[in-house]
Amino acid sequence: LKFSEMEYKVAKVTFDKYIDNFSDGIFIDDALYYNAISSLRIKDTISAITCYKKIVKSQISIYKESALIFLARYSYSNSDFKNSNQYYSLLNNYASSNSLKREIIIRLMDGNDELNTEDAVKYAKQVIELDKIDDWLLSKANIIIARNEFDSGNYVKSKKIFQEVIDLSEYDEGAEAKYFLSYLTFLNDSLMLAEQLIFELA
Repeated sequence: LKFSEMEYKVAKVTFDKYIDNFSDGIFIDDALYYNAISSLRIKDTISAITCYKKIVKSQISIYKESALIFLARYSYSNSDFKNSNQYYSLLNNYASSNSLKREIIIRLMDGNDELNTEDAVKYAKQVIELDKIDDWLLSKANIIIARNEFDSGNYVKSKKIFQEVIDLSEYDEGAEAKYFLSYLTFLNDSLMLAEQLIFELA
């Protein structure tokens, strides 16, 4: 009742008491969920996180998707990619909409970029297959794949993808692709062309 009346401070105190006294109660998932929302309304993020984590650990809960969405987005927005990757991976099993599945793929690509190359490449390939993606996202996915091809010694394939990135982006990804293209040209002993590319990069 207090929650429905938007008296979130009172509601939170009461939910806390229920959770403490009835950890296996029939309404425990409801209490945790509404307590998390009450906590957010009064800007108690730590309490909300604690509640959502308990929901995620529960065996069966109709609130698991909502809990994972919050935890994944919160971790991602704070550049805590280790946790955001974990929550987005779990969320992949509960996602109920195409837009959410799209978000999961994109953020798992981005979140794994510096943590797990194999997973980053896997999700980058899935991002390329998505409908209606902008040039920035396409260049981001391609640069991850091109880097991996370069590191694996597939220089011809990486060179082709780096060129695609240059055509897509004039920003960070395009600059990185231009650098690698210059370097590959240098390794090929095409020194004059490499010099020209370096001036273009600058």
